[in-house]
Amino acid sequence: MDKDKESRTEETTSLDERLFGGHHHKTTISDGHKKAEGRGRTSEESQKVASDKWDSGETSDSWCFISTACTESKGLPDDCKELNCLRHFRDLFVSNLPNGDELIKEYYEVAPKIVSAINKTKHPEKVYSRLYEELVSKTVNLINSNQKQKAFNNCISLVRELEQEYLR
Repeated sequence: MDKDKESRTEETTSLDERLFGGHHHKTTISDGHKKAEGRGRTSEESQKVASDKWDSGETSDSWCFISTACTESKGLPDDCKELNCLRHFRDLFVSNLPNGDELIKEYYEVAPKIVSAINKTKHPEKVYSRLYEELVSKTVNLINSNQKQKAFNNCISLVRELEQEYLR
C-alpha cells in the first residue's frame, strides 16, 4: 500500500445487499483525490475488486456513469439506494457472466462519452429524466423483482441505443 493511499473494508447489510444473499463487504481505497470501491461477499473479494479497479485506473474521478448522471439530475446522492443497487448488480451479477468483465470494461469506456454528448445537448436534464425512468428506475425494479437477466438486457439495449444516438 502506498503511503498516501488508504484502504478501508467494512461489512454492510443494506436491503439491496441482502437481496443478493448474505452479508456483503465494501472496500474503499483512496488517496484523498480519487477513490476505488469494491464490493463482495467476503472482505477478500471486496478488497480484490477495489484493488483491481485502483490498479487499472478505474477510480471515481476517471469517468462519469450514465446512471450517476441520471441520479445526480434528480438531486440524489452518490450513495443513494438506486446507485447502490446498480453497483451490487454490476459487481455480483454482471461481473459473473461469461463475458461480464469485458462488458463492464466496455461500459466504462463508452459511458463517459455518452454523458459528455448528452451534456452538450440543448436540454440534458430532459434526457436524464427520461433515462432515469427507462434505465435506472426500470432496472432497479427488475433487480428487486429478481428478474436479473431482464435487468441486464434492459441496460445493454439502452446503452446500445445511446451509443447509436449520441456517438455515431
